[in-house]
Amino acid sequence: LYSGDTDASAIELQRFIPRLGHVARSVYGHEEPCYTIDNAVITLDQAVPFALILNELLTNAYLHGHVPISVGFSQTDGEYLLRVQDSGTGLPEEFTPSETGGLGCVLVESLAAQLQGKVVWKAPKNGEGTVVEFRFQPGLPERSVPSEELP
Repeated sequence: LYSGDTDASAIELQRFIPRLGHVARSVYGHEEPCYTIDNAVITLDQAVPFALILNELLTNAYLHGHVPISVGFSQTDGEYLLRVQDSGTGLPEEFTPSETGGLGCVLVESLAAQLQGKVVWKAPKNGEGTVVEFRFQPGLPERSVPSEELP
């Protein structure tokens, strides 16, 4: 998740996202995603669920969509946005992750909730591809530790 020459409490996404994409590409044997990534960091507490979300979205794009795949990450109005888009046939009109999606969609929704974020699954009007947007806040609120856990 981090290299020895950086702060281990923060993950630089301009380096982290392409590394995860490269791993997914190497597993599925397709071309590398196209990246547009703002300079941003996430906390170590956010990094694991974020990485699992991104991995699942890339896996779905490779398995169910078509290349090219694009991955974007931006920060606007104090909010982070991860956007993954493929060039496949898109989602069915009545798509709801909890009812018509598979286990991966449920996993993405659950991990997003851990980060107090929101996932939106879209099918562009032209019927080409699927777009998944995941919005969340930088950093996580401090977790209160119950008194019985204190030393």
